[in-house]
Amino acid sequence: MLHATAHTERARPRGSGGRSRYGRLLLGLLLVVVIGPLVASPPAQAQGTPAASISGRIVEQGTGTPVFGAHVTLLGTTRAATTDSAGRFAFGALTGGLYVIQVADIGYTKGIFQLEIGEGEAVDRAFELVPRTYGLEPLTVEARRRLAGRRYEEFNQRVAQGNGTYITADEIAKRNPVNLMDLMRTVRGVRAECAGSDCILKFQGQPNGCQPKYILDNLPSDALVAQSLSPRDVYGIEIYRGASEIPAEFGGIDAACGVIVIWTKSGPG
Repeated sequence: MLHATAHTERARPRGSGGRSRYGRLLLGLLLVVVIGPLVASPPAQAQGTPAASISGRIVEQGTGTPVFGAHVTLLGTTRAATTDSAGRFAFGALTGGLYVIQVADIGYTKGIFQLEIGEGEAVDRAFELVPRTYGLEPLTVEARRRLAGRRYEEFNQRVAQGNGTYITADEIAKRNPVNLMDLMRTVRGVRAECAGSDCILKFQGQPNGCQPKYILDNLPSDALVAQSLSPRDVYGIEIYRGASEIPAEFGGIDAACGVIVIWTKSGPG
């Protein structure tokens, strides 16, 4: 009896400690199951916050015309879009913050726009592109001036050589003729043959039906230019009555009857 009693007393603390450890383990599991989801889950307000967005229209400055096909980029990101026929674009699923928008299209200066949006904010606005100015017209005018200067210089060189007969703008202004036909018929060796109001110029010594070749501003022309062109628009006239007078640049088979060259003040080179 004494042996059994002692055995029983030693066994009791073991059993009590086992139950205590089991209870603590069970309580810990219960806390994990009940409290764990509450700690891991974000506040309900954060879950319901909508994403921010940027949308808008790309238009031409001054006219408001939509710019179709413009390339829109959010700098610092991989986001890009192309405007539709109404000039619209859109970027969604954004977080709040500062964004830099770049817009590029042929014919316009590249546009850079800075935009700050808040969390969940939806921004919609118009962005203006400035039309690009190329300045082609001044370059064209300058080229024409150079060509005009060159052709007038060549004309003056031939005047100095004196192989033909030349009428300058100063002489035209002094004579103040009604038309070029009346002006050129006063040149020695030149005569006008008229049928009613229609007249043609011929050079003495040339056979019947042999009419001079006409050149207007370095381009082929015809006898009508002598009647239709205003003398005030003429810079100079060159008259070559035979093959011995004609410069190489105006020669050819069609120049056998002589050549009349007319230079205007505003014509092409």
